[in-house]
Amino acid sequence: MQDLVWPSPSPSPSPSLLLVATIPFLTSARSSSLVCVEDFENAVREMKLKTGKETAPLQGTQTIVRNTKSSIAQLAEDTDAWREGQRRYRRTVFGPKDWIRYRRSTRLIDNLLSTFDSAVIRALWFDILIVTSVATGVFLWNHAIDDGVVQPAVFDFISKSTDLEMTKEAFAQWWKTSMPHAMLPTAPFSLSSPSLGLLLVFRTNGAFQRFFEARVLWGGVVNYSRNFVRQAVTHLPAHEAEEMGRRILCFPFALKMHLRYDEDVGNQRVKEFEKILGPKEAARFLTAGHKPCQALTDISNFARHSSASPLALQQFDRSLEQFSNQAGACERIFKTPLPLLYTRHTSRFLTIWCLMLPFCLYKELGGSPVMIPIAATISAFLLGIEELGVQIAEPFSVLPLENICNGIQGACTQMMNRGIPDAQEGWKDRWVDTKDAALKVVPDDFVAEVMDDYASLGTADLPTYR
Repeated sequence: MQDLVWPSPSPSPSPSLLLVATIPFLTSARSSSLVCVEDFENAVREMKLKTGKETAPLQGTQTIVRNTKSSIAQLAEDTDAWREGQRRYRRTVFGPKDWIRYRRSTRLIDNLLSTFDSAVIRALWFDILIVTSVATGVFLWNHAIDDGVVQPAVFDFISKSTDLEMTKEAFAQWWKTSMPHAMLPTAPFSLSSPSLGLLLVFRTNGAFQRFFEARVLWGGVVNYSRNFVRQAVTHLPAHEAEEMGRRILCFPFALKMHLRYDEDVGNQRVKEFEKILGPKEAARFLTAGHKPCQALTDISNFARHSSASPLALQQFDRSLEQFSNQAGACERIFKTPLPLLYTRHTSRFLTIWCLMLPFCLYKELGGSPVMIPIAATISAFLLGIEELGVQIAEPFSVLPLENICNGIQGACTQMMNRGIPDAQEGWKDRWVDTKDAALKVVPDDFVAEVMDDYASLGTADLPTYR
């Protein structure tokens, strides 16, 4: 990239306009769409054409502003992508060592030292930057009025551009008495703080209630899966219990797939079903639009054609009803957010409160520059509370569903005594019509015929997978 060369000196451009011109170089250094040097030089030349009250059209400035907006938009998109990618690292599963570390005596200091590594704080960088910019602007504006730094330059500009007849002393007196200070009293913040606190508490409590309910529902899926497999082992022959177990294992994996919307890296989900059902039946299963319902239907069809007694069929049906209730409750949480009117009002209230905070702190802190980091810190923690509610309001991408499903598979496999081996091209593939390219399930009478054939066989005659 060629060096930045300034045009030949002539009347100096306005400092504020030069600041606008350099914004893209400060904010988009990481982006490949930087403004070229020629555009920057053209913008500076156009600004130096200023004569009297007239200013030439600044086409270069329009290009700079447009690129600045696109750079900020790209940064926001990158932050959102990073925020969504971080959700998979919050699927925490605790063991004994984790609980010991959780209760360690140095936890407060460790958490404090890791503040800038916090995903919540890093996700709010743009909001904190806006509050910091407002606080800096308030500080500079008030000090410019009080210290008389800007007043002489404004007087010279006005006296040269207009026919103003006023002495410097009179203009200085008018400046101090007429120019408004960017300050606010503390009363509005004292009155509104309790209401803001209540809104944030209700917001986070509502989000946590959704998170906790989702975890309870998946705990029910774990218990019902174990109980269903126990019933299958008790009431069915070994080969039928194994096939029933495979279809029971499909339900938690199907429900996880139904509630997740992140990308399937490496076809991991497809491999999970192929390991349980085999390639052909997995291909048929994955074509279903509502996979949890398809898993329940497959279990019901298998139970109906099995050798289970009428009493066992009733128990199977009750277990299927519990599965269906768990899936419906999870869908209710997933598809129904907290009332948008409530969340948006809280967000607007919090944003305005944080943006107005620097105007109050300047007066309370006596114009000290320490108001800038204080405003940024208070806003970071208040906005962080709201961010916590946003992150856990949709709990299924945060809950460790992979670990839960793997735990179900491990427990159910253990309950099958010899375990459920990976599906191979064995007798169960007769459940699928291999001649049909669409891999549709064969008619029920054919399934019943297959089950009758194998029901007449002894256990020793059953095909082995090992």
